[in-house]
Amino acid sequence: MKSLELTRFESANHTRPAVRMGAVVETSKAYTLASSHGMVVVGGMCPTVEVVTGNGTLIASNSTHLSDLFWALRGGGGGAYGVVVSMTVKNFRDTYTSSAHLTIPNNTTNTESLYEFIGFVMALAFVAGLHKRELDTLMQQAFETVSDLHLDFEYTSSESPAFLSAFSSLPMMWNVSDYNAGGRLIPRDLVTMNNNTEGLVKAIRHVGSHTLFSAVSFNVRDEASSPDEVAVYPSSHEALFNTFIGVPTS
Repeated sequence: MKSLELTRFESANHTRPAVRMGAVVETSKAYTLASSHGMVVVGGMCPTVEVVTGNGTLIASNSTHLSDLFWALRGGGGGAYGVVVSMTVKNFRDTYTSSAHLTIPNNTTNTESLYEFIGFVMALAFVAGLHKRELDTLMQQAFETVSDLHLDFEYTSSESPAFLSAFSSLPMMWNVSDYNAGGRLIPRDLVTMNNNTEGLVKAIRHVGSHTLFSAVSFNVRDEASSPDEVAVYPSSHEALFNTFIGVPTS
Protein backbone atom coordinates (compact mmCIF):
# COMPACT_ATOMS: atom_id res chain seq x y z
CA MET A 1 0.00 0.00 0.00
CA LYS A 2 3.03 2.29 0.40
CA SER A 3 4.83 1.08 -2.72
CA LEU A 4 6.21 3.79 -4.99
CA GLU A 5 8.13 3.24 -8.22
CA LEU A 6 9.00 4.88 -11.51
CA THR A 7 7.63 2.91 -14.44
CA ARG A 8 6.38 3.27 -17.99
CA PHE A 9 2.74 3.19 -18.93
CA GLU A 10 1.76 1.63 -22.24
CA SER A 11 -1.68 1.71 -23.79
CA ALA A 12 -3.28 1.75 -27.21
CA ASN A 13 -3.15 5.55 -27.14
CA HIS A 14 0.32 6.36 -25.84
CA THR A 15 3.47 5.25 -24.03
CA ARG A 16 5.06 7.54 -21.48
CA PRO A 17 6.92 7.66 -18.14
CA ALA A 18 4.71 7.21 -15.09
CA VAL A 19 4.73 6.72 -11.33
CA ARG A 20 2.95 3.78 -9.74
CA MET A 21 1.98 4.32 -6.12
CA GLY A 22 0.09 2.53 -3.39
CA ALA A 23 -3.09 3.93 -1.88
CA VAL A 24 -1.46 5.40 1.24
CA VAL A 25 1.51 7.08 -0.47
CA GLU A 26 1.59 10.80 0.30
CA THR A 27 1.51 13.16 -2.65
CA SER A 28 4.76 14.79 -1.52
CA LYS A 29 6.55 11.43 -1.79
CA ALA A 30 5.38 11.03 -5.38
CA TYR A 31 6.50 14.59 -6.14
CA THR A 32 9.95 13.85 -4.70
CA LEU A 33 10.41 10.66 -6.72
CA ALA A 34 9.32 12.32 -9.96
CA SER A 35 11.52 15.37 -9.30
CA SER A 36 14.60 13.18 -8.83
CA HIS A 37 14.12 12.08 -12.44
CA GLY A 38 13.43 15.57 -13.82
CA MET A 39 9.70 14.96 -13.95
CA VAL A 40 6.52 16.10 -12.21
CA VAL A 41 3.22 14.31 -11.58
CA VAL A 42 -0.27 15.75 -11.34
CA GLY A 43 -2.62 14.16 -8.84
CA GLY A 44 -5.79 12.70 -10.26
CA MET A 45 -4.55 11.86 -13.76
CA CYS A 46 -4.52 8.07 -13.38
CA PRO A 47 -4.01 5.87 -16.47
CA THR A 48 -4.28 2.66 -14.38
CA VAL A 49 -6.06 1.83 -11.14
CA GLU A 50 -5.91 -1.39 -9.10
CA VAL A 51 -9.13 -1.86 -7.16
CA VAL A 52 -10.69 -4.42 -4.83
CA THR A 53 -14.33 -4.98 -5.78
CA GLY A 54 -17.22 -5.80 -3.48
CA ASN A 55 -16.59 -9.55 -3.77
CA GLY A 56 -12.95 -9.19 -2.69
CA THR A 57 -11.39 -9.60 -6.13
CA LEU A 58 -8.28 -7.57 -6.99
CA ILE A 59 -8.48 -6.32 -10.57
CA ALA A 60 -6.69 -3.80 -12.78
CA SER A 61 -8.82 -1.25 -14.58
CA ASN A 62 -7.85 1.23 -17.30
CA SER A 63 -9.26 2.92 -20.38
CA THR A 64 -9.38 -0.33 -22.36
CA HIS A 65 -9.87 -2.99 -19.67
CA LEU A 66 -13.02 -2.75 -17.52
CA SER A 67 -13.39 0.74 -18.92
CA ASP A 68 -16.82 1.33 -17.32
CA LEU A 69 -15.34 0.81 -13.86
CA PHE A 70 -12.35 2.96 -14.77
CA TRP A 71 -14.70 5.76 -15.87
CA ALA A 72 -16.65 5.54 -12.60
CA LEU A 73 -13.52 5.58 -10.45
CA ARG A 74 -12.32 8.78 -12.12
CA GLY A 75 -14.56 11.12 -10.19
CA GLY A 76 -17.28 8.78 -8.94
CA GLY A 77 -16.52 9.25 -5.25
CA GLY A 78 -14.20 7.52 -2.80
CA GLY A 79 -15.15 3.88 -2.17
CA ALA A 80 -18.35 4.06 -4.19
CA TYR A 81 -17.43 1.27 -6.61
CA GLY A 82 -14.48 -0.42 -4.95
CA VAL A 83 -11.39 0.12 -2.82
CA VAL A 84 -8.50 1.51 -4.86
CA VAL A 85 -5.22 0.05 -3.62
CA SER A 86 -2.84 1.62 -6.16
CA MET A 87 -2.75 3.83 -9.22
CA THR A 88 -0.42 4.81 -12.03
CA VAL A 89 -0.15 8.52 -12.82
CA LYS A 90 1.37 10.24 -15.83
CA ASN A 91 4.75 11.95 -15.62
CA PHE A 92 5.42 15.30 -17.25
CA ARG A 93 8.69 17.11 -17.82
CA ASP A 94 9.55 19.30 -14.84
CA THR A 95 9.28 23.06 -15.28
CA TYR A 96 9.93 26.35 -13.54
CA THR A 97 7.15 27.38 -11.16
CA SER A 98 6.25 30.74 -9.61
CA SER A 99 4.19 31.68 -6.59
CA ALA A 100 2.88 34.93 -5.14
CA HIS A 101 1.52 35.82 -1.71
CA LEU A 102 -0.57 38.91 -1.06
CA THR A 103 -1.39 39.56 2.60
CA ILE A 104 -3.67 42.27 3.98
CA PRO A 105 -3.71 42.48 7.79
CA ASN A 106 -7.14 42.93 9.37
CA ASN A 107 -6.71 45.75 11.89
CA THR A 108 -10.49 45.86 12.71
CA THR A 109 -10.79 49.31 11.09
CA ASN A 110 -10.46 48.17 7.48
CA THR A 111 -13.01 45.34 7.49
CA GLU A 112 -15.35 46.83 4.88
CA SER A 113 -12.53 47.59 2.44
CA LEU A 114 -10.99 44.19 3.12
CA TYR A 115 -14.15 42.35 2.10
CA GLU A 116 -14.53 44.57 -0.94
CA PHE A 117 -11.06 43.50 -1.98
CA ILE A 118 -11.89 39.81 -1.43
CA GLY A 119 -14.34 40.14 -4.30
CA PHE A 120 -11.43 40.78 -6.63
CA VAL A 121 -8.25 38.86 -5.90
CA MET A 122 -6.65 35.67 -4.62
CA ALA A 123 -4.31 35.67 -1.63
CA LEU A 124 -2.03 32.96 -3.01
CA ALA A 125 -1.16 32.25 -6.64
CA PHE A 126 0.79 29.16 -7.70
CA VAL A 127 1.55 28.65 -11.39
CA ALA A 128 3.72 26.10 -13.18
CA GLY A 129 5.37 27.20 -16.41
CA LEU A 130 5.14 30.91 -15.60
CA HIS A 131 8.08 33.18 -14.76
CA LYS A 132 8.02 35.47 -11.72
CA ARG A 133 7.97 38.63 -13.81
CA GLU A 134 4.93 37.33 -15.71
CA LEU A 135 3.09 36.57 -12.49
CA ASP A 136 3.95 40.00 -11.07
CA THR A 137 2.45 41.57 -14.20
CA LEU A 138 -0.75 39.57 -13.79
CA MET A 139 -1.01 40.76 -10.18
CA GLN A 140 -0.60 44.43 -11.10
CA GLN A 141 -4.33 45.08 -11.18
CA ALA A 142 -4.57 43.74 -7.64
CA PHE A 143 -2.03 46.33 -6.48
CA GLU A 144 -4.08 49.08 -8.09
CA THR A 145 -7.25 47.86 -6.35
CA VAL A 146 -5.49 47.75 -2.98
CA SER A 147 -4.28 51.32 -3.45
CA ASP A 148 -7.75 52.53 -4.43
CA LEU A 149 -9.14 50.99 -1.22
CA HIS A 150 -6.34 52.53 0.90
CA LEU A 151 -5.35 49.14 2.30
CA ASP A 152 -1.93 48.28 3.67
CA PHE A 153 -0.55 45.07 2.21
CA GLU A 154 2.50 42.87 1.89
CA TYR A 155 3.39 41.19 -1.39
CA THR A 156 6.07 38.62 -2.11
CA SER A 157 6.70 36.49 -5.16
CA SER A 158 9.31 33.94 -6.10
CA GLU A 159 10.35 31.62 -8.91
CA SER A 160 11.76 28.13 -8.53
CA PRO A 161 13.56 26.16 -11.23
CA ALA A 162 11.43 23.09 -10.51
CA PHE A 163 7.93 22.30 -9.30
CA LEU A 164 8.94 20.49 -6.10
CA SER A 165 10.97 23.35 -4.62
CA ALA A 166 8.08 25.74 -5.27
CA PHE A 167 5.57 23.32 -3.76
CA SER A 168 7.72 22.82 -0.66
CA SER A 169 7.77 26.57 -0.03
CA LEU A 170 3.98 26.80 0.27
CA PRO A 171 2.52 27.48 3.73
CA MET A 172 1.22 24.43 5.57
CA MET A 173 -2.52 23.91 5.47
CA TRP A 174 -4.72 23.46 8.54
CA ASN A 175 -5.34 19.95 9.82
CA VAL A 176 -8.71 19.01 8.33
CA SER A 177 -9.04 15.99 10.65
CA ASP A 178 -9.90 18.43 13.46
CA TYR A 179 -13.02 19.63 11.62
CA ASN A 180 -16.32 18.45 10.25
CA ALA A 181 -15.77 19.56 6.68
CA GLY A 182 -18.03 20.23 3.75
CA GLY A 183 -17.90 22.26 0.59
CA ARG A 184 -19.61 23.67 -2.45
CA LEU A 185 -18.71 24.54 -6.03
CA ILE A 186 -19.32 28.22 -6.77
CA PRO A 187 -20.37 28.70 -10.41
CA ARG A 188 -18.29 31.07 -12.51
CA ASP A 189 -21.30 32.69 -14.18
CA LEU A 190 -22.41 33.98 -10.78
CA VAL A 191 -19.95 36.83 -11.29
CA THR A 192 -19.27 36.78 -15.05
CA MET A 193 -22.89 36.73 -16.25
CA ASN A 194 -25.07 37.65 -13.27
CA ASN A 195 -22.70 40.35 -11.97
CA ASN A 196 -23.35 39.27 -8.40
CA THR A 197 -19.88 39.58 -6.91
CA GLU A 198 -21.28 41.70 -4.07
CA GLY A 199 -23.79 39.01 -3.12
CA LEU A 200 -21.10 36.33 -3.22
CA VAL A 201 -18.81 38.33 -0.95
CA LYS A 202 -21.66 38.90 1.51
CA ALA A 203 -22.23 35.15 1.65
CA ILE A 204 -18.52 34.49 2.20
CA ARG A 205 -18.45 37.09 4.96
CA HIS A 206 -21.45 35.53 6.71
CA VAL A 207 -20.13 31.97 6.51
CA GLY A 208 -16.59 33.00 7.42
CA SER A 209 -17.76 34.75 10.59
CA HIS A 210 -19.15 31.45 11.93
CA THR A 211 -16.81 28.76 10.58
CA LEU A 212 -13.43 28.21 8.99
CA PHE A 213 -13.64 29.11 5.32
CA SER A 214 -11.14 28.31 2.60
CA ALA A 215 -11.34 28.21 -1.18
CA VAL A 216 -9.32 27.00 -4.15
CA SER A 217 -9.84 28.80 -7.45
CA PHE A 218 -9.21 27.11 -10.77
CA ASN A 219 -10.04 27.31 -14.45
CA VAL A 220 -10.16 23.98 -16.29
CA ARG A 221 -12.72 24.81 -18.94
CA ASP A 222 -10.29 24.62 -21.86
CA GLU A 223 -8.49 21.43 -20.79
CA ALA A 224 -11.25 19.51 -19.02
CA SER A 225 -12.02 15.93 -20.01
CA SER A 226 -15.50 15.29 -21.33
CA PRO A 227 -18.17 13.48 -19.23
CA ASP A 228 -17.65 10.52 -21.56
CA GLU A 229 -14.07 10.18 -20.27
CA VAL A 230 -14.43 10.84 -16.54
CA ALA A 231 -17.21 10.72 -13.95
CA VAL A 232 -16.26 14.07 -12.42
CA TYR A 233 -19.29 16.28 -11.81
CA PRO A 234 -19.52 18.42 -15.00
CA SER A 235 -20.27 21.58 -13.04
CA SER A 236 -16.73 21.48 -11.65
CA HIS A 237 -15.50 22.46 -15.12
CA GLU A 238 -17.46 25.72 -14.92
CA ALA A 239 -16.74 26.49 -11.26
CA LEU A 240 -15.12 29.75 -10.18
CA PHE A 241 -13.75 28.12 -7.04
CA ASN A 242 -14.30 25.22 -4.66
CA THR A 243 -15.11 26.15 -1.08
CA PHE A 244 -14.08 24.21 2.03
CA ILE A 245 -16.06 24.93 5.19
CA GLY A 246 -15.01 23.44 8.52
CA VAL A 247 -16.65 23.32 11.94
CA PRO A 248 -14.39 22.18 14.83
CA THR A 249 -15.17 18.69 16.09
CA SER A 250 -14.98 19.85 19.70
